[in-house]
Amino acid sequence: MSDELWDGEIETAGPNPLIRLGGGLAALIIMVGIAATNATQVSPSGVLMVSLLQTTAIAAILYFTWFREAAAWKPIATTAAIFVVVMLINLGKAEQNVAVLKADMDTFSKLHFDCGGRLVVPPDPATHGPFSRATIKLAKEAEKLNDEYMLKLDQAGAFALFDADRVRVNPGMVKNCGAIIAIKADIPKFKARHLALIKRGRDEFSAIDAPDELVEAALSGVEAAMPQALSDVERTWDLHSRQIDEAHAGCRVLARGNWMPDGHVFAFTSRSDMAAFNRHGDRINDLAEQLDAIARAGQQRMRDSQTKIMGSFK
Repeated sequence: MSDELWDGEIETAGPNPLIRLGGGLAALIIMVGIAATNATQVSPSGVLMVSLLQTTAIAAILYFTWFREAAAWKPIATTAAIFVVVMLINLGKAEQNVAVLKADMDTFSKLHFDCGGRLVVPPDPATHGPFSRATIKLAKEAEKLNDEYMLKLDQAGAFALFDADRVRVNPGMVKNCGAIIAIKADIPKFKARHLALIKRGRDEFSAIDAPDELVEAALSGVEAAMPQALSDVERTWDLHSRQIDEAHAGCRVLARGNWMPDGHVFAFTSRSDMAAFNRHGDRINDLAEQLDAIARAGQQRMRDSQTKIMGSFK
């Protein structure tokens, strides 16, 4: 054995190539993810903060897998370059997101109800962003539920009861008043579906992929309106149930046959039957006015929500 001492500089082994490969792939995956995901912030300060956090994560991975023993300028220069790239990516996404949100807010602000209570939607689907889509979906599903209920009433002959000409053409409808009252058994099912729809709408608003401040504004409005909305659903279907009772009672009056058609009007040959039929008709109209008041209040809550969200966007 030699007793000579090595007085040269001992070279340390560099990072394991597999570790370097893993670190590079991890950094690349994060970069791809940053580019592929939607912008979570649209304000300059928000974009800066997100970019700094993302850059820190990537730089930390590369430092421990590539630059731990390198000269100080290398990780610093690499981090600076990564920050510039990440910042440019996030600014580009934020700009695109702002454009989408502006179109969405424009559409959202134009949503309104016609005289029949149906939501009027701007025709260009390209402008339907997350807030518009969530609102339109909820309104259309509620309309579909109401249409299904109204179809049942029509098929049972409830709408024809106050049109003497229709009863004259199809007199059998007042011989089957049970078809009207039978719909009352479906009221709890319609109410349960309506309540579930309102709650699902709240969940969909909370899952909207948009800047936090807008989502929070939307959610705060939804949460504030939720108790009244659920109460209105309960009351709406209670009023529908009472309308069915009155329509059934009016049908039974007509079933006695003490009337003749006079165009669309019933000419009764019995004063008591006429008084009873008119009384049931008046009650149905009063219940309908209460239903209209509930619908108008719901529409006003939507307008208030539009104002709040639009105010948060400015």
